[in-house]
Amino acid sequence: MEWCPNPDDEGLWAAAKQQTAILMVFTDGKGSRQRNYFEWLETQVLVPLREAHPEIWDATLSFLKSYLVELWGVDLEEA
Repeated sequence: MEWCPNPDDEGLWAAAKQQTAILMVFTDGKGSRQRNYFEWLETQVLVPLREAHPEIWDATLSFLKSYLVELWGVDLEEA
């Protein structure tokens, strides 16, 4: 919510969804570092977001799915 002080601004809203989704794609670190990061992310960001703002969670998850499809170059019609 702090990344998007004005949810009526579509540009800010899109940036906030992207920032939240990118938090969920951690590619650096090994083993316990990744595990610690995802534990922190789950307890401090994702659970509160899902509980307090399910509509933002849904929008973020939708963005993340489309981002990953584009990143991996998957054609959903062929899959």
